[in-house]
Amino acid sequence: MVDAAGVVNLLFGGLVIGSLYALVSVGLTLLYGAASMSNLAQGEFVMVGGYLAYWLFTAMKVSPLLSLVLVAVAVAGLGAVLYLGIFNRVYARELSTAETQSTTLLLTFAIIMILSNLVALIFTPDYKSYAVLTNVVEFGGVKAMVSRLASPMVAIPVTIVFWLILKKTWFGRGIRCVIEDRDAARVVGVNVTRVYLACFMIGLSMAAVTGVLFSMIFPMTPYFGIEYTMASFVAIILGTVGSVPGALVGGLIIGLAESTLVFYLAPALKIAIIYTILIVVLLVKPSGIFAR
Repeated sequence: MVDAAGVVNLLFGGLVIGSLYALVSVGLTLLYGAASMSNLAQGEFVMVGGYLAYWLFTAMKVSPLLSLVLVAVAVAGLGAVLYLGIFNRVYARELSTAETQSTTLLLTFAIIMILSNLVALIFTPDYKSYAVLTNVVEFGGVKAMVSRLASPMVAIPVTIVFWLILKKTWFGRGIRCVIEDRDAARVVGVNVTRVYLACFMIGLSMAAVTGVLFSMIFPMTPYFGIEYTMASFVAIILGTVGSVPGALVGGLIIGLAESTLVFYLAPALKIAIIYTILIVVLLVKPSGIFAR
């Protein structure tokens, strides 16, 4: 049996993991909803963000809190390069939604191979970690390192601010127009190409920020990205594709479920739990909990 303090700590652990899933899922649902992009490499950009933070801290003594900004800008730039150099040519061909999804799926699978092996070549396949913000604080019966507190304190506000930008600004309205109907958005004057470029930059930078937060808590290998990609797909299906609040709620639900069930069952069942949630959602409510 677990006492009340144990339950609170268990829920906090789920919040930490869930907030990471939520942030990377927001970037994925943005790319999928606006650009019809099946980004299998979303988790690899989490991995890249984590290794950049690791390198900045170990080689240059840059705090991960500053790395959040530096890495986000760097990976946003990488997203712009990938879009302008590769994916813009896909969208210029005016393919159907299904053709776009299948083409981007194959392209991002190639990106997985390139990024994971490139990072393994540079940093070796061994686990990498670093100690930062290790002082322990206590609140509400929960004892946690500051590095773990950073995850929900950064991920959840960033998601909320981005959702408010989507809802309250003309830039956000343009993105929502493209998500609803790409052709109609063009008719009313939305520059769809610029929206795609912005979505690439924002979506990948969110994944990179997730990686920085991840690197502060967990050891990394060049191959952990696929786990985050699959969890993110489950989160956006659970919360409804294209919905930012849905991605946030879906990520938190998966994190809480994973933390609880892994504690009571076995850590080795972590991936099985994620896929079980996916199967249940597809059978019970395939449109997601935020479907309109």
